[in-house]
Amino acid sequence: MSIHVSWFDDEQTTLFVQYMADWTLEEFINSANTSYEMMESVTHEVDIIQDLTRTRGFPTRLISSARHIENRAHPRRRYMIFIGLPAFLKQLIHIASMFAPKASADIFYCNTLDEARTRLDSLRAALSSDGEPGSQP
Repeated sequence: MSIHVSWFDDEQTTLFVQYMADWTLEEFINSANTSYEMMESVTHEVDIIQDLTRTRGFPTRLISSARHIENRAHPRRRYMIFIGLPAFLKQLIHIASMFAPKASADIFYCNTLDEARTRLDSLRAALSSDGEPGSQP
């Protein structure tokens, strides 16, 4: 499989989704289903880091999966951080947010895993101080 989903930490507060080389739309949908099942196994909110730095291409009809992804937006999903997402996919997510608001809420973009960890720590610190998540590009 070209998309790997695993817990990023022992506390199971963060999912790590790593895209390897070429991946298919079916693998993408399966990874969303796996992520949902993993979030269902815990009782607390979960953040997701999606690492696309090793991706060489993107499947056609990716936008066609938006309805499925919206339906699989788990109520305990909090922040989603994308690493290495190309500008055109950022635009695609922006467009998709119009008809998939749950799946596209609280998304952030970073260039490296270290940057993603730092961003997530900052978001969590801000959340603990004011209690309100906020979406920022």
